Amino acid sequence: MDAHGASWNAYTYNEHTDFEIDIFSEHVGLGLETLSEIISDSVISKENFEKSQDILYREAGGKPSWIKEFLHDNGI
Repeated sequence: MDAHGASWNAYTYNEHTDFEIDIFSEHVGLGLETLSEIISDSVISKENFEKSQDILYREAGGKPSWIKEFLHDNGI
């Protein structure tokens, strides 16, 4: 992506993750292909899942809704 002048990032919120690629229009195909691979081919280890789950829980302000607390308490 860097070789094509692109920048990319992801932002995780309580209930979703946004993936963002800023790339020149002449390379839009590469950007879409990359996003597709991120979404369809990513493998998340149990360790990374648990780390992310704990970060999201903490960033939610420690006062999640009852359903979020239930899901977190049950490892979901």
